[in-house]
Amino acid sequence: MCVYFVKCSVETVKYRNYDYSNNPINLALCRFITKKQYKCYPDNIGIPAIYFDDDNLHWLYQDVKQRDKDFDMLTNIKIGG
Repeated sequence: MCVYFVKCSVETVKYRNYDYSNNPINLALCRFITKKQYKCYPDNIGIPAIYFDDDNLHWLYQDVKQRDKDFDMLTNIKIGG
């Protein structure tokens, strides 16, 4: 099995008085990558995020530009060939 870990350009993000860590992800195990907003009740406004496979694996960002830059980097990686 191929192992391909990638690291987020933003190490930690503060949202709603909590610090969230953006841990490295093994892309070889990811089936899909999507751009979304990470939202928490009661504001439901959220912050930009990249989701990997499900709602439990994600990277959070303070701004959309940085999220889009990382998303472009992730989608242009060739794994296993």
